[in-house]
Formats: sequence, C-alpha cells, structure tokens
Amino acid sequence: MTSKTLLALAALLLPFAVSASEILIKENFESIPTGRIAPGRYTHIVPWQGPSRQFGWIGVTDQYPESAASGKDHLNAVAFYDSASDKNKAPSLQFRWEDKAPQSGILTLAWDFLVPVEKPFLAIHFLGSNWKNSTAALLLADGAIILHADKGDASRIRIGTYTVGVWHSIKVTLDPGARTLDVWIDGKKAVNAISWLETSPKTIDRFSTVADYAPVDRMGAAVLYLDNIEVSATSAP
Repeated sequence: MTSKTLLALAALLLPFAVSASEILIKENFESIPTGRIAPGRYTHIVPWQGPSRQFGWIGVTDQYPESAASGKDHLNAVAFYDSASDKNKAPSLQFRWEDKAPQSGILTLAWDFLVPVEKPFLAIHFLGSNWKNSTAALLLADGAIILHADKGDASRIRIGTYTVGVWHSIKVTLDPGARTLDVWIDGKKAVNAISWLETSPKTIDRFSTVADYAPVDRMGAAVLYLDNIEVSATSAP
C-alpha cells in the first residue's frame, strides 16, 4: 500500500474519529454513611465548616423533601446546615479532580440541587474555587438562578428559576480552548457560548458550593441539598 493510499484512507476515516471521555467525579453519596462529613476523610469531597458552630456544617442525609422533578432517584444527599445570622459565615464544600484538570476538549459538570427554605436565601456554585479562581459562578438567590461570568458583576444575567422544595438539575459544559461555557437547567439549554470570567484560570480542578449567605439564622436547619454530582472530561477527536 503506497503512502498516497494511506493518506487517502486517513482522510476518509478522520470524520469518524471518536472523542474519548473520562469520568472525573461521580458521586451520589449512597456509599457514604449518613452524618457529618469529616474534613480529610475523602480525597474528592472536601468540606469547610469554619472555626465555630456559627459557620454551620455539612453532612450526608437520607431525610429531605421528596420530589420527582429531576427524574432521578435520591437515596442519600449531601446537606448544608446553617446556624448563623451573619451573612459572611457559611459552610462550603468542594469536589476536586486536581490531577486531571483538562487543558483542552470539553469539561462537563452536572449536579442536582434542592433548596428547602424560603427567601431570603443565597447559595453560590463556583466553577472553580472562588470569585477570582473560577470560570464562572451560578448563584441561587431568592428563587432565581443567576450566571456570574464574562465581566463579572457588570454582566450578571438571570438564566432560570428554582422552586423551593423541588429537585432541579444543572449541567455546564466548559471549553478551555474557546474559554466559553453552556448551561442547561432541568434538561433545557439556558445559555450558549458565554465567555468565562476575565480573571479565570486556564482550566479548573474543582467545583465549590457555599450556602447560606442570607442574613438569617436557620437554627441549624438544612438550607441546601446536592446530589448526583458528575464531572467528566472529553478530549477533542
């Protein structure tokens, strides 16, 4: 077979190249005992609960409002418990894939959430670790889902809503090459090709959530539930 023939065959096969996908995080909390999550117990789940009870705590539970809105089974879920009226004191939780942060291709993050409390309420999902080291942030604020991306505060947009006591699903795809993201809410595309935050890193190796930032003392009640966390990386064909 000549080199020309090989090149011709390669050209024919190129459109059929298959992208490789790798699951980086897949967590439904069913294998984790109910109760408080101790810092350092799991490498991919990292809670931060502050130096005092006023920061609340994070734990796995099988007690939460039931809803079939997400179309998925919820046996265990992770809960954020709030004990402070100080809006600057709240527990946070990170899911990490530090040694597998993709530099190209597509990074997909998906999760279910349920807010059990009425407003005022504020939770923040960082696609990264914080305001400066994230590609974007999704805010759950008094029934609204708000995207904080591109130019930050100046370009925040409301992209959807959530209902108290109902499970909702969010999926985000990140393109490190184009530095853009798409968001789906409950299976429907909400935004397309939105630019990452101008201060964002080249890629991310964690997904972080903090709740509740509202100035209300919930007396130790759960203010947010998360479940079915999945992060995957798909390489370019």
